[in-house]
Amino acid sequence: MMSHRFSHGRIIIRIVLIAFLWTCLSASSRARLPRTDLPLIVDLGVVWRGEFIEHEIEIPNIGQEPLNVKRFTCRTKGVTTHFDETIIPGQTGIIGLKIDTGTTRGRARFFCNFDSNDPAYSRVQIGVCFETREEILTTVTEISGTPVIDIPEL
Repeated sequence: MMSHRFSHGRIIIRIVLIAFLWTCLSASSRARLPRTDLPLIVDLGVVWRGEFIEHEIEIPNIGQEPLNVKRFTCRTKGVTTHFDETIIPGQTGIIGLKIDTGTTRGRARFFCNFDSNDPAYSRVQIGVCFETREEILTTVTEISGTPVIDIPEL
């Protein structure tokens, strides 16, 4: 007849073994999923007001399955987007922004939503920022042979 202590030891070993195998199997299945590495902030620097900025963000698929981009949207006036819908494993796709800076003054910040089938990044907000500067138009005139620069007040 077996002692209770011995049978409990076997049960504990079996539970630990099952938990270990479950962890290994779930980790290997996660490695096969699509995975990406996204920038969370994109700083476009200083631009001239009224310019159209076109910027592309690279989206690598570092997983083992195709990465499906479901949506990439920015709910900001003057911003349009485009994106590669499917990125195969080991390749890099593009999400693109086209920004009309004509209505922007000074520092601008907004967020874009990225939705995909990547379990870790199924929905991510990417912050975009830039600063606009305005051109200063000057007039140079000559009075009595001396150039005079007329700079309008801002």
